[in-house]
Amino acid sequence: MIMKQRKILTETADRVKYSPLYIHLLLQDGQEWRTTFKEVETILGFELPSPAREYQSWWLNQSNGSYGQALVWQVAGWHVSAIDLETESVVFERTKKKEHRAREHSKRNDSDIDEWLPPHDPGPWPEGLVSIREWLYGSDD
Repeated sequence: MIMKQRKILTETADRVKYSPLYIHLLLQDGQEWRTTFKEVETILGFELPSPAREYQSWWLNQSNGSYGQALVWQVAGWHVSAIDLETESVVFERTKKKEHRAREHSKRNDSDIDEWLPPHDPGPWPEGLVSIREWLYGSDD
């Protein structure tokens, strides 16, 4: 159970890590975006992991739980149509069924993060609920 929860947290964190690319893709005009790995890194604010430069499979359009980056561009309405590891370039194409949503977002000039990721107030801690450190993290034994 704890391993499954850790996996979910890791996958979620990975997807959030790539959210600047998601926002960038939403704001793109046109049907195609040709870019370099360097430009993607500038948008993300960090270097791509080494598998992105070594394996075309890192750029696959599948989001089966272990490809958080692919989920990001797919949810934004794009897919990778070409990848060239030698020139470190990638071509994203707009996915037709998401086209209207991305176009709607691209017309906006503001970049209000609360619109895309609204703040969530979980409310107060339920009365009488007790949490013990060992229940959450296990014992130190």
